Amino acid sequence: ILVDGPHDIKKCAAVTEIVLAAVYKALSDHHVLLEGTLLKPNMVTPGSDAPKVSPQEIAKYTVQALQRTVPVAV
Repeated sequence: ILVDGPHDIKKCAAVTEIVLAAVYKALSDHHVLLEGTLLKPNMVTPGSDAPKVSPQEIAKYTVQALQRTVPVAV
């Protein structure tokens, strides 16, 4: 997810969840052993042209997106 643009943190969270869900669906479809994968996620942040948010809010949205999409096996 690019940091460029005016998108807010909620938009970044939504797109992050869509992307992560698609990645793990593809991995599952190809019978990849999820326990053997390593995820390097992005932090959920607003765009560079959007109002700034606190580190606590970034952490909240990032953890929430990961909890909603990353399988427990990972």
